[in-house]
Amino acid sequence: MPEPPGTPFTEFIGAMLDEAGEGYSRLTLTCGPDHLGLDGHVHGGILTALMDSSVGIAISRLRGTEARRRAPHATIEMNTTFLARADEGDDLVVEGRITLSTDAIVTGESEVRLASGKVLARGRLTFAIIRRSG
Repeated sequence: MPEPPGTPFTEFIGAMLDEAGEGYSRLTLTCGPDHLGLDGHVHGGILTALMDSSVGIAISRLRGTEARRRAPHATIEMNTTFLARADEGDDLVVEGRITLSTDAIVTGESEVRLASGKVLARGRLTFAIIRRSG
């Protein structure tokens, strides 16, 4: 059963967490009028935010709560390829997976597709592990 993803911004845009495990997450979103750009299609920023969140959640599930408290992670690079558009009423599925995890850097990939399976965007992301002093 889908649940709120637990991150304020991702909840704000209306995404739900469908599934998550160590190094993996799947978010869903039904596109509404607030997700549209001036051209009448879903804004690319919504897709990139969902991809960023999907990988961030996958990292959180991999690293655990205590590791995140001592050394949080933050996106430092994202490369996105947009392949198709989404419209109001479309149901999106966003999957994020970790591809590499070290003490300093975590990389991942994410894909946004329609519930029908049509791929809308793909992204590659890099996160830094921020070591807190003291």
